[in-house]
Amino acid sequence: MRRILVSSLLISPVLLTLSCGTEVTRITPVVDTGTIRGRLSFPGEYLEPQRVVAFDAGTLEPVASVNTDGGQASYVLRVPEGNYVVVSYPRDPGLSGFVAGYSRAVPASLMYGFEDHSLITVEVGAGEVVSGIDPTDWYAPEGSFPSAP
Repeated sequence: MRRILVSSLLISPVLLTLSCGTEVTRITPVVDTGTIRGRLSFPGEYLEPQRVVAFDAGTLEPVASVNTDGGQASYVLRVPEGNYVVVSYPRDPGLSGFVAGYSRAVPASLMYGFEDHSLITVEVGAGEVVSGIDPTDWYAPEGSFPSAP
């Protein structure tokens, strides 16, 4: 997992005129997002179009998603600061039931006999780019990853 800090905070000044005619500048911090990016795969000859989803690691509620095209080997997700798990689903309805996750098996090179398919929590800070988050574990037992939202 590789982290890059892009920016930490944006400030948005707004000029206000009060009813008494006095002008005041209010400075409002803008919540910045972070980025998750990675590579995709599919256990077949063709890299299927996929929907990549970042789920809140605590609630497993979907927070952000992106659809990829067939043959597209990478993805980028913009997310609020937080902790996430990342899962990918083929967009073809005929392939429902197939699901891949960024699990402990991925950094282990999906080695045969490696049994730990638990999802890895990805921490994303504001303005941070976290790369190498590859949801390529298509071999986990059924029910290991959240169902497609």
